[in-house]
Amino acid sequence: MTMAAIVIWTQIKDERSTMLERSVFWVAAAVILYSTGTMAVLGLGNFLMKLGRPYFVAAWHINWTLIIVANIFYTKGMLCKPQV
Repeated sequence: MTMAAIVIWTQIKDERSTMLERSVFWVAAAVILYSTGTMAVLGLGNFLMKLGRPYFVAAWHINWTLIIVANIFYTKGMLCKPQV
């Protein structure tokens, strides 16, 4: 996650093209989404289970939504035009 944040920071400083046209931005954003959701569910799993199964299931569904969005971001990154 740290490396993806550093990559996004360097992409912000680069002014050759907009960030939304660069595949590196989309891949780094996807890594951040995927990692934060997974770390939250796995890191807080025992705490969520103590609160009750519905809380864990809700967190799991939120995590799956983040994973789906991350996969869309990966796809967008692959479909970007190559930067010269």
